[in-house]
Amino acid sequence: MRKPHPKMGYGLGLFVQDLGTNCGTVYQHNGSPPHGYGALMYSSPDGRTTVTGSVTWVDEATRGPAAGFEKLLGKLVKEVFCDGQTAG
Repeated sequence: MRKPHPKMGYGLGLFVQDLGTNCGTVYQHNGSPPHGYGALMYSSPDGRTTVTGSVTWVDEATRGPAAGFEKLLGKLVKEVFCDGQTAG
């Protein structure tokens, strides 16, 4: 399950995400049905560090995650998996 499709970076519900220099790789799968809630799941390859969460807000104008959500999520992931670094 940990070997992603070579061109897509995805396989069996698992995404492999490179967090950049000095941060390494995380396995993740974030998803949601339309409108209402979403799931966030991240893990270090060895499973020692994980983050899971649920998101329950939607921006009515776009019918998707509220503006700024991706930036906030990036900061959270960097904080947890990159020894306190945060995304710019």
